[in-house]
Amino acid sequence: AWEVEPSVLTYYYVMEPARSAIESGPEDIERVERTVAEVGEAILAQDFEPTPSPAACSWCDFRTVCPAAEA
Repeated sequence: AWEVEPSVLTYYYVMEPARSAIESGPEDIERVERTVAEVGEAILAQDFEPTPSPAACSWCDFRTVCPAAEA
């Protein structure tokens, strides 16, 4: 919309105060746009497939009602 090409792309992690920045090129911009679109579509479709693991399940707020946590 602004017709500005970014020079650096940054991922912000919502579960911890961390971020990761990378230099960007045309292929990076397309990859990030694809990833954001895929995640956005999954959120809109309420597609929250569980990915159980001891590290994730031990602190998850939904572990008491999640069928994947029973495994």
